[in-house]
Amino acid sequence: DPQEFPTYMTCFEEVFELSVDQNSNLNGRIKENKKFLATYKNIKLNFDNCFKELEKYAQGLTPILTNYLEYTSINFKKLEDTATPDSLRDLIEKFQIEDERVRKLQRKVNIGIFEFQLDYLLDTVTNAPKELLDKLFTVIPVILVKKMNSLLNEISHYMKKIQINVNDVESFIKLKKAIEECGKEKGQLENESDEIRELINIVNNHKDIKMQDYDLKLISELSGVRSNFERKFDSMTYFIDNNIKKYRGELQKTIKNFDNRIKNLIDEINDEEINNFHDDTTGPLLLLEDKSRQIEKAVENKKIYQQEEIDIEMDERELSNFENLDTLT
Repeated sequence: DPQEFPTYMTCFEEVFELSVDQNSNLNGRIKENKKFLATYKNIKLNFDNCFKELEKYAQGLTPILTNYLEYTSINFKKLEDTATPDSLRDLIEKFQIEDERVRKLQRKVNIGIFEFQLDYLLDTVTNAPKELLDKLFTVIPVILVKKMNSLLNEISHYMKKIQINVNDVESFIKLKKAIEECGKEKGQLENESDEIRELINIVNNHKDIKMQDYDLKLISELSGVRSNFERKFDSMTYFIDNNIKKYRGELQKTIKNFDNRIKNLIDEINDEEINNFHDDTTGPLLLLEDKSRQIEKAVENKKIYQQEEIDIEMDERELSNFENLDTLT
């Protein structure tokens, strides 16, 4: 403190006012002066305290430097593929808080007898949070558009799957499987839709996030496509629920037809043309191979339809005349 300077100088004035002869030891006389020693210790103590305060202040800047290094190392390109609405909101909040913190820093700070200059530090960190926030606001629309396009493709894929005209038991089973597959994925589609809604809310809550007109149209397009898919899915589910009894009967008939087909093929194997061969074995063997292939194909198809019979929860099943199909084959 400059006001304390006269106090520090008093001891020196008293020392130099002393009569000093040629044989006197000025250095020794000064060291023996009690006022000088007290002032010396006081100065040293104040220096120590100033250094401690300086160190304490510098330590208070550590979080700013740590955050600067962390935030400037963010890979925004990778963020496009990994970010969630929660993580984006978290980053926005962190950048905004950091921006307020660094702008409160002064370029010069007086700590005791020291003047702490922060020009280099402030030139480095002051604009970083705002620049990072601007960059994030540029990336968010990219993330949103990516997610919307991805969901549009998924919905279009499943929409094609359930657009089946049912005119027989095979097409009914195909539709039922498609509805079941879509049903399993609906939860994931809902999660993706929720993420997109949250991202849209983030955009709406921050006026500095700008979106292109065609991207805004994509939001409306996605909403329409999703609504159409929901209506189509509900309609096809209703159709299955109301026609399952009808196609149970159709499926039962189809399985019975396979039984009859297998029986007829076995009867053909016992045909006189095959059993009454003489020296010529080539023709009957070729015929046997052909009938065997037909039986194997019929058995394979029957197994498929038997599984479908289970899948549509058939209450009354007609037992097959050939229970051990593997042995028969």
